[in-house]
Amino acid sequence: MKKSGNSPRDSKAAVLSAARWLVRSGIQSASKDLKRSGGVAAWYEPDKKRYPFLYSEITGYALSTWVFANRIHPSAEFLKAANQAAGWLVKNALYKDGGVKTRFYLVKRYVSPNYCFHYGRVYAFDAAMVGYGLLQLFKVSKKEEHLRAAERVLQFLTTKMMKKGGSFYPYFDSSTQKCGEDLDKWSDQEGSFHGKLALFFTDYYRLTGIEKYRQITFNLLDGIKKQQKSAGRFITGKKDGSTHLHPHSYTLEGLLYAGILLKRPDYCQAALKGFLWMVRGVSTDGSVSSILEKNKFSRHERSDIVAQFLRIGSILYTLYPKKISAHLETLESVKKHLLLFQNKDASRQSGGFLYGAATDGLMRPHLNAWATQFALQALWMHDEFVLRRRPVCVESFV
Repeated sequence: MKKSGNSPRDSKAAVLSAARWLVRSGIQSASKDLKRSGGVAAWYEPDKKRYPFLYSEITGYALSTWVFANRIHPSAEFLKAANQAAGWLVKNALYKDGGVKTRFYLVKRYVSPNYCFHYGRVYAFDAAMVGYGLLQLFKVSKKEEHLRAAERVLQFLTTKMMKKGGSFYPYFDSSTQKCGEDLDKWSDQEGSFHGKLALFFTDYYRLTGIEKYRQITFNLLDGIKKQQKSAGRFITGKKDGSTHLHPHSYTLEGLLYAGILLKRPDYCQAALKGFLWMVRGVSTDGSVSSILEKNKFSRHERSDIVAQFLRIGSILYTLYPKKISAHLETLESVKKHLLLFQNKDASRQSGGFLYGAATDGLMRPHLNAWATQFALQALWMHDEFVLRRRPVCVESFV
């Protein structure tokens, strides 16, 4: 498995290569089994030649990614893949009441009780990413089934998982039929990363004009904005006060999306403050820390966070050029560094992005679906917003 060399590949070619990997590599199941067909796997393990599980959240991201890819590189294969993915979600991943199942396992040793199609939890974050992806596809497909499915998810989130103050429970247990929270993992606790749910509510408001969903967005983000520390970071681990830069970035993405589209500059300013804090975790070679623990940045990194940093910074440059100008060299270094994660061998796996190391420091040498989705959009945004200085556009954000 080869990475790019010292001279970064042309980013335009890298974007197209990544988009093609998502439709041609096998990361989307082409199985004749209807329980699998169309679903998108979390990653591909080259050494074992296997896909551990199909992942609803990542399949939701795939819908947004393929709609985005079709906009910048029109191709029937992107829309075909998106329609197949939506079919898998609607037929297999959605409960009748709109809850979204998490993972369909293809390898037994990966099975985790909390993340399971048959008896696992419904996560608010995953459900929103699926609902948002379905809305993105509906905008181009005009198929009522996509809109109706998104509305089922919306109904589930707002009636079963939303708290009175406007925040959301992290998960709904399908076996006990109750919402809950665990503090051992960032994704199992209520947190600022739920700010990315704003993508779903914002877009549904924009599509329908129903004021209720704009207010849901405001209630959610107004509460989250209050959680920001003076330095700019959001705590993502309640137990130890740590900040994992992956969910921290999700927070900023939700603030930026709603801030831009719903004209709330205070949200954008909070995102700017959060980004400037992230800059502290970037090394001179463009590598990006994955977590802050005990007031120290870990130097373990993963490509999805690298891509999120580049994407957020590129968007912010369109809004605050003077404030981001001081960090343009950092963005360029991060972009070059991100390209080093892209596989460019001659196999069908060319174009995918290697994941990197988890917070435990151990390498995960797989080609990762969501890292690839984030990376292709980040590279495009840097070219468009920073280098070409085009107006900001966050449609079909991944």
